[in-house]
Amino acid sequence: MRYGKEPQVVLPKTKSSKKQKNPKLNFGLGKEAMDILNTIKQERLCEDSVFYYPPEDIRNKYVFPSKDFGRITGPNAKPSKTPHVNDVRVTWKKALAMIGVTRHLKHYATRHSTATAVLRKSGNKRHVGKVLGTPDKTASKYSKIQHREEIEVLDDVFSEKVKEKIREVK
Repeated sequence: MRYGKEPQVVLPKTKSSKKQKNPKLNFGLGKEAMDILNTIKQERLCEDSVFYYPPEDIRNKYVFPSKDFGRITGPNAKPSKTPHVNDVRVTWKKALAMIGVTRHLKHYATRHSTATAVLRKSGNKRHVGKVLGTPDKTASKYSKIQHREEIEVLDDVFSEKVKEKIREVK
């Protein structure tokens, strides 16, 4: 994560970076994302927190550190070598429970919600692609236009048009 005028997450690779000619590896972070990341950062400083690790612990480098790092988790298992979480589903389920969401929601559904919100706000599929780091064609699959929005656009188009009087035939 980089701080400065424009905070961003920089990824060494993404799921689709091999398929794209110029993959997007820098993703801008909005105010809400920065608030969440700063909360996590502060929580890690409290020794009585479940998110606390000693300052020299390698897990402090990760947003989602693995609590099982270095532990043996089964009778025939070896100590875990990964200092970060590989599968965020358990963490996602716990985070949803913390905010009172009890129904099953897949974490990648947030991608669709974000794409739809960006499209709703900007009206531009290219912006959706830039935010998601995908080509415009892929972005259009994620973002959905709501029927209510279609009606509002149509109403706006026809409300701005000056109504001409139809010529009378005598």
